[in-house]
Amino acid sequence: MADDLRQFLELLEGFGPPLQAVPAIDDIDVARTWFEVLPAQVIEGIVAQRASSPYRPGRASWRKIRHSETVDAGVVGYTGSPARPKQLAVRLPDGRTVLTQTLTAVLAAQITPCLAAAGPSRRARTTAGESYAVLARDMVVEVAAGTTWHAVVTLMRVRSASGAVRAGGRPYRATRTDL
Repeated sequence: MADDLRQFLELLEGFGPPLQAVPAIDDIDVARTWFEVLPAQVIEGIVAQRASSPYRPGRASWRKIRHSETVDAGVVGYTGSPARPKQLAVRLPDGRTVLTQTLTAVLAAQITPCLAAAGPSRRARTTAGESYAVLARDMVVEVAAGTTWHAVVTLMRVRSASGAVRAGGRPYRATRTDL
């Protein structure tokens, strides 16, 4: 098996990104250092796993830890139906329009009344060309936005007059750092 791995790694040497072997380490302090310095090289994060955990597609035994920052974003649309929204189209502070990751059931339920009240909408496209239904109503959400160009955007909570709800479903209460 070691010979097979060595041959495979030699084959990858000629390709470069996106096909390349990546460094691995079992020293937590070195991993933390990598996590802090890699954003300058436009690397979105690190993957953590137990040393005894082999890769198994579709299983969550490996965890990707991405660099992100929490920002407010304007909701400009959604995918799915108004009664069952799947993702939100949001405008980030840098001007890009992107789709969030799939909404949790709690957040989708909170957003549904706002979408239903907005009525029919036209279609538009994100910066990357993904289609969404336009929302003609002001709504602001808090998202965790990855810090690299192809970053994942995750809805954290909806800000609304009736109160915000965190992704886990707990009510959100404003603190001094939120103001």
